[in-house]
Amino acid sequence: MSENKQSNTGEQEIDLSIIFQKINIFFQKINSVIFRSIQFVIKNIITILVLSILGFGIGFYLDKNIIS
Repeated sequence: MSENKQSNTGEQEIDLSIIFQKINIFFQKINSVIFRSIQFVIKNIITILVLSILGFGIGFYLDKNIIS
Protein backbone atom coordinates (compact mmCIF):
# COMPACT_ATOMS: atom_id res chain seq x y z
CA MET A 1 0.00 0.00 0.00
CA SER A 2 2.61 2.54 1.00
CA GLU A 3 4.75 1.69 -2.04
CA ASN A 4 1.92 2.71 -4.36
CA LYS A 5 1.58 6.08 -2.64
CA GLN A 6 5.31 6.76 -2.88
CA SER A 7 5.49 5.94 -6.58
CA ASN A 8 2.40 8.02 -7.23
CA THR A 9 3.95 10.99 -5.41
CA GLY A 10 7.15 10.59 -7.42
CA GLU A 11 5.19 10.69 -10.67
CA GLN A 12 3.46 13.90 -9.61
CA GLU A 13 6.79 15.56 -8.93
CA ILE A 14 8.05 14.57 -12.36
CA ASP A 15 4.89 16.02 -13.90
CA LEU A 16 5.42 19.29 -12.03
CA SER A 17 9.01 19.52 -13.18
CA ILE A 18 7.91 18.96 -16.78
CA ILE A 19 5.27 21.67 -16.40
CA PHE A 20 7.85 24.10 -15.01
CA GLN A 21 10.20 23.27 -17.90
CA LYS A 22 7.40 23.97 -20.40
CA ILE A 23 6.62 27.30 -18.68
CA ASN A 24 10.32 28.18 -18.79
CA ILE A 25 10.50 27.36 -22.51
CA PHE A 26 7.39 29.51 -23.10
CA PHE A 27 8.97 32.53 -21.41
CA GLN A 28 12.21 31.98 -23.31
CA LYS A 29 10.25 32.06 -26.57
CA ILE A 30 8.50 35.28 -25.49
CA ASN A 31 11.88 36.85 -24.70
CA SER A 32 13.19 35.72 -28.07
CA VAL A 33 10.23 37.29 -29.90
CA ILE A 34 10.66 40.57 -28.03
CA PHE A 35 14.41 40.61 -28.76
CA ARG A 36 13.86 39.85 -32.46
CA SER A 37 11.21 42.58 -32.68
CA ILE A 38 13.59 45.13 -31.20
CA GLN A 39 16.32 44.02 -33.62
CA PHE A 40 13.90 44.37 -36.55
CA VAL A 41 12.96 47.92 -35.53
CA ILE A 42 16.60 48.91 -35.08
CA LYS A 43 17.59 47.46 -38.48
CA ASN A 44 14.66 49.06 -40.31
CA ILE A 45 14.21 52.32 -38.39
CA ILE A 46 14.81 54.49 -41.47
CA THR A 47 12.27 52.56 -43.57
CA ILE A 48 9.72 52.67 -40.76
CA LEU A 49 10.21 56.44 -40.31
CA VAL A 50 9.97 57.15 -44.06
CA LEU A 51 6.79 55.10 -44.42
CA SER A 52 5.27 56.72 -41.34
CA ILE A 53 6.03 60.26 -42.55
CA LEU A 54 4.81 59.39 -46.04
CA GLY A 55 1.57 57.95 -44.68
CA PHE A 56 1.02 60.94 -42.42
CA GLY A 57 1.70 63.34 -45.30
CA ILE A 58 -0.62 61.57 -47.74
CA GLY A 59 -3.34 61.32 -45.10
CA PHE A 60 -3.02 65.00 -44.23
CA TYR A 61 -3.10 65.96 -47.94
CA LEU A 62 -6.16 63.81 -48.67
CA ASP A 63 -7.93 65.12 -45.57
CA LYS A 64 -7.35 68.77 -46.54
CA ASN A 65 -8.03 68.57 -50.29
CA ILE A 66 -10.47 65.78 -51.03
CA ILE A 67 -12.78 65.63 -48.02
CA SER A 68 -13.21 69.38 -47.44
